[in-house]
Amino acid sequence: MRVAFTLIGGKHWLGGTNYLLNLISALHEAASPIHPVVFTGRAVDDSQLKPMYEYLREPPVRSELWDSNWKRRFRTLDSLVLQRDSMVENLFRSRGIDVVFQHSAWYGFRFSLPTIAWIADFQHRRLPQMFTKSNFWKRELGYKALSYSATTIMVSSESAKKDCLEYYPASAEKIEVLPFAVRDVGIPGSYR
Repeated sequence: MRVAFTLIGGKHWLGGTNYLLNLISALHEAASPIHPVVFTGRAVDDSQLKPMYEYLREPPVRSELWDSNWKRRFRTLDSLVLQRDSMVENLFRSRGIDVVFQHSAWYGFRFSLPTIAWIADFQHRRLPQMFTKSNFWKRELGYKALSYSATTIMVSSESAKKDCLEYYPASAEKIEVLPFAVRDVGIPGSYR
């Protein structure tokens, strides 16, 4: 099964990049039938991708869809008006993608590929004072849309599952818990 992953956060959110690295390395170590395919912008520095290469069967797919401001704006408009990010959907289909792992992007209610939406946390709900009103509502609307449109919602803990059920009850039948695993430094193949 070919699963699309997009580079999470880049230089602005190293935690997201590390999460993605841990996830694809765990799939590799477990000899999983999941074949991760990483998608990223053309402007992304190769040093950010290099740690992932040993866990991938093919080089990351670089596309201007994640670089260009006008294309990102068009994609957002496409997702809102047509309820389907057709540019990304077409790229994923051209690469034989079966499932899309999504995190911060919303591809629309009519996106035709199954999606696994990772919700990292519910900080905007638990600590609203830490967010500007616009950042709060951006996250809130995004999470609400994911709760309705995603095929599966992945959270990293039972506590996050409880929050998801409380704040987004429409997601009740879709939530799966996958605890975060961190590789032990110096002990290849081990996780804690």
